[in-house]
Amino acid sequence: MAQSPSGDFIITGTTDSNKVNLWSLSDMSLTQTLGYHNNTINDICISRDGKYAASASDDGIVNIWDIAKKSLFKTYQSLDSSVKSVCFSSDSKYLIIGQLGVQNTIKIWDIDLGKVTCDYTFDLTGTPNTIKTTSDNKYFAVGWGSNLILIKLRTKPISVTDLKEEAIQINRCFRIQALTILRLNSILKFPVLFK
Repeated sequence: MAQSPSGDFIITGTTDSNKVNLWSLSDMSLTQTLGYHNNTINDICISRDGKYAASASDDGIVNIWDIAKKSLFKTYQSLDSSVKSVCFSSDSKYLIIGQLGVQNTIKIWDIDLGKVTCDYTFDLTGTPNTIKTTSDNKYFAVGWGSNLILIKLRTKPISVTDLKEEAIQINRCFRIQALTILRLNSILKFPVLFK
């Protein structure tokens, strides 16, 4: 479930019929069923500008819905993975996709180009349950099983060597970064970093 930035509506995903529904919060009524997935819907998010919603499913598909037109806008399809989590970048230009399958990956999908521009592969157990971006659009955090990972948001491919070095740095530092976030939380209030 995700609530619009304006607070006017929510979008839900059903597990029994795999529907993506748009609900009015003013009268708590079902406004429209936007569409369907072929398997369980795992996550839903709404862009910060409130124009689009994305639904992620075990069918390996992320659908992007145009909220104003109440119709399907674009589709991302994974060939070998279920999609567990999804989040728009703060500027709504990219979709960050958490996949679980042959390889456990986070993909950065350029919405305008309709293609993956960068991906991260992790050797972690568990599921990429949740993804959030910082309000300045520089980083994203992934809750992966019992791990918290803070990663610089890249929108262009990087070399395998750089990715390995960054992954090692993340593995060494993520506990410190998580602790720093917790300390900032008590001083600045957590929503300052993640809205």
